[in-house]
Amino acid sequence: MPDAADLVEVERAIQLAIAPAFLLTATVATLNLLTLRLNRVIDRSLMPDNNSRPRQGLLQRRAAVIRAAIACAIVSAICISLLATAGFVGVFLAIPLGGAVGLLLLGGMAMLIATFLLFLFEVWLARTREDLPGP
Repeated sequence: MPDAADLVEVERAIQLAIAPAFLLTATVATLNLLTLRLNRVIDRSLMPDNNSRPRQGLLQRRAAVIRAAIACAIVSAICISLLATAGFVGVFLAIPLGGAVGLLLLGGMAMLIATFLLFLFEVWLARTREDLPGP
């Protein structure tokens, strides 16, 4: 039967993993949103009324920005997953991983911020579509 100290350590590890789990859920939701937007851009690029060179160029640029945002979100999700894993490893193996955990949190948040900035830029690009001349 495990002693109380072991249960306290397991409880602490679970508490450390809860915040990254919520952040990971939000990141996955953002990935879903970005994937849907990329699908819409691809569908629009295949429509006959969007065959003009300026419109195709804009749609290709939007797709590139969305792909970059998706890449940032994936890197963020990996950092956050490693953060939760490092929290468990640190507690169970009694290894001081505070520096690594801090760097993973900073890296994950920086990539998430980059994701949102790229998303904002893509939304701005989508808005400029109305200013392009028609076919």
